[in-house]
Amino acid sequence: MAVIKRIIKAFTSVQNFPYLFLSLLLVIYFFPIFFQNQTFYYGDILSVLPLKKFFFDSLSKGVFPLWLPNMLSGYPIFADSSAGTYYLPYLFLLIAQTIRAISVLVVIHFFVAAFFMYRLCRHFRISKTGSLSGAIIYSLSGLMVNYIADPSRFFVISLYPVFSLFMVKSLEKKNILFLFLTSLVLAMQIFAGHIQYVVIELLFAPVFLFRKTDIKFSQKVLFLIIIAILGFLLTAVVILPVLELIPYSTRSLIGQDLSVYRNFSLNPLSLVRFVFAHFWGIKNQGSAWGVMDTSMLGYIGFIPLLLIMLNLKKILSAKQIRPFLLAAILSLVISFGTYLPFFKLFVSTIPIFGFFRNPMSFLVIYTFSMSLIAGFATDFYITQRLHFKKTFIILLFFAVAALIFYLVVNIDRTLPQNLLKMTASFFHKNLSAFHTVDVDREIAGFITLNIAVVSILGFVSLIISKREMIPVIIFLDLLLFTRSNFFTIDAFLVETRNPVVNFLQQNLGSYRYLSSSEILPFSGMYDYFGRLAFQPPFSKEGTKLDRQGLEEQFTNQLRLIPPNFSYYYNLKTIDGIATFILKDYNRLFQKNSRLNRFYESAGKYNPQLLETKADAVLTKIDFTKIDFNDPLLDELSVKYLVSDRELYLSHHQRVYFDKGISVYENKNVKPRAHITDDSGKEVEEAEILKEDANTVKILAGKKGLLVLKDIYYPGWKVFVNDKENKLQIIDGLWRGVMIEKEGSLVTFRFQPRSFYLGLAVSGLSFLSAVIYLFWQYKKKR
Repeated sequence: MAVIKRIIKAFTSVQNFPYLFLSLLLVIYFFPIFFQNQTFYYGDILSVLPLKKFFFDSLSKGVFPLWLPNMLSGYPIFADSSAGTYYLPYLFLLIAQTIRAISVLVVIHFFVAAFFMYRLCRHFRISKTGSLSGAIIYSLSGLMVNYIADPSRFFVISLYPVFSLFMVKSLEKKNILFLFLTSLVLAMQIFAGHIQYVVIELLFAPVFLFRKTDIKFSQKVLFLIIIAILGFLLTAVVILPVLELIPYSTRSLIGQDLSVYRNFSLNPLSLVRFVFAHFWGIKNQGSAWGVMDTSMLGYIGFIPLLLIMLNLKKILSAKQIRPFLLAAILSLVISFGTYLPFFKLFVSTIPIFGFFRNPMSFLVIYTFSMSLIAGFATDFYITQRLHFKKTFIILLFFAVAALIFYLVVNIDRTLPQNLLKMTASFFHKNLSAFHTVDVDREIAGFITLNIAVVSILGFVSLIISKREMIPVIIFLDLLLFTRSNFFTIDAFLVETRNPVVNFLQQNLGSYRYLSSSEILPFSGMYDYFGRLAFQPPFSKEGTKLDRQGLEEQFTNQLRLIPPNFSYYYNLKTIDGIATFILKDYNRLFQKNSRLNRFYESAGKYNPQLLETKADAVLTKIDFTKIDFNDPLLDELSVKYLVSDRELYLSHHQRVYFDKGISVYENKNVKPRAHITDDSGKEVEEAEILKEDANTVKILAGKKGLLVLKDIYYPGWKVFVNDKENKLQIIDGLWRGVMIEKEGSLVTFRFQPRSFYLGLAVSGLSFLSAVIYLFWQYKKKR
């Protein structure tokens, strides 16, 4: 008890109170996660649990997994930087490998972002109140909350304040220890899995060089270069395999088609969201409409923007703030992507745009810079004696006017549409079929209520006598608007048993399956949350579901087996969602010029399916051009098809049915491993005896060419009766070897050179840095 009392006393001390305050706010913000058994379960977060379970299961068997045999007919997971294999915080999942554990890990990173952003602001001599404002703004910004859906991206940006704080200390004090710590944080960000945001961070880092210190500018530049080089050397175990993989993947084709960038460019209309976050409805309440692509990525709160604008003159005159303002403006401009007339020049002349597809990723610099600027603005506002009477009046006017119009709209439901008709007739236009009385009333309600709420918040923030309450007002602002940007589901729904999976586990053996949840954007877990975001009256068809209906739909999609859960259940499939798709493998499925019957039928319910977009091919296999009866699926050993829709099958038999989910058995399926004679004719199925992440053992009963329909990739070796043999690449994709003796034991083993070389570079770099630090320490003593 005495120890606990000391901890509580230390934590509640005046010095540590800001951390207690931030913790309290974060607990309130994530109340559903902490106290209501809710869990995040959408977007790329779906892939984290399966991958970590596969990783830890492999380690328990004494195998460090470099290859993933359960998806895409085999996948070089060691070369996929987004896998987060070496990101140490994932060890937290050793406590519990559940989706709730992942949600807790995500929330922990919000604490890290908030605490270190506070420390960074304090280092810049911003007051405690201003520092709390900056910490709240960054950690609960639309960007941070939106990227819950992408853990690899989220973990990187949550460490921006840590990296910046350590970097500033190393540059200002020429401190070798902080230099090493900064490089370690940089390495952890690379290990987290989204290198694009690390590169953007390094592009932004020179901003800190212009802070006035006693250290020469050239020395600062040298330190920054050393930090970057050491960070990349420490992560050579990831960098070298990625560089090896890129030429084999569709990523190498990005710069050839500007349409790749179109879906990830900031629509200028979305700037409205930077001020009025709910202008186009509320995403997780089923009432979103309009420009949905940005999902409030640029929202830092209305109050922070108000404080910045009110103190813009002082901000422009402060030399230490100008670089951050310039960085914010520049990053915002770049994020417009293809909406810029000179964007093609960016792509052709700046290497980063030739590799990455997401211009909006630069909004992380906008958010980070604006959070710091808002911290300074809070201080300016607190210390000045001026009163903004005009601003008071304007905010009060907008609040009252918006509330009155909101009430009128709810009394006269036809008013919004009548006003729109009048406006349209003035321009000699007609309203589209989208506009109905109910739709227009809801739209008017969202807009007016949004304006009213932010105006009231702004008014309150300016009239409160105790201005230390500003961080609380900012928190309320972000609580109201950014929390509507993430989805949660009851954890017990995620943990229910899947009878379809049980059937496949008992019958699949060494064959593969294919589920429609993995090949259709409108199916699987994405359909569940998409349906929630676009419920009537804003969707074109269907009826609005209540919570029970949504949960039933959710469990139905779970039975379809969500994307990448093949390796969670230890099942094999020809599909999957990954950062890198092997371009030769994807080319297999581009056999026809028109859509197959299944996609034509599905397109009636989701017209977007009829438009194959270039960016989709970067992370998914395009199945739109191949029929499910095609012999290719037979050759790829697809024994079972799982679907809740008509697949128009010809040589399949339904062998299992559960609550709307059907499993069809392919009667023409071929084995994954077989022997062929000199003419290429299959003479015998080869028995797969044993396989794990990096090894496949096969018994070849006859002589001939053994063909294994698993993807070839540099690093695969083959041993026949324990002697290394020449591995043959069949059709440029598959693994093969000549068998000279009947009854031979064949072992395919994955031993990629780039991994071992990278491991050696990373290990030597870390060891050298530690030895140098120890030598410096001894030298000073």
